[in-house]
Amino acid sequence: METITTSTTLIVLLMVGLAFYFSVKLAAMERRLVSLKRLEAKLDLLLKENGIAYEPFGGLPIDVANALQSGEKVRAVSLYASTRGCTLREAKEVIEKVQYDK
Repeated sequence: METITTSTTLIVLLMVGLAFYFSVKLAAMERRLVSLKRLEAKLDLLLKENGIAYEPFGGLPIDVANALQSGEKVRAVSLYASTRGCTLREAKEVIEKVQYDK
């Protein structure tokens, strides 16, 4: 019985330790995200003030651009291939180039 209690205690301590570790990591990621959002806002303002247009998905059909923005790369490739009448390989190359250049 003592072994079960000791094992249970160790498992609970391990779970608490992991929860604390991940909460610290999550807080750090949230701080980075806030910092990135501020940086993006500053960059947008600089572009706007200097009359520079930046369209990362320029030239793509709107549904393909929406799929890319929502992280649906496979869907974007499929949509691009069907709208442009090209092979999936060609569509994949175009989508990856857009993602790389973005």
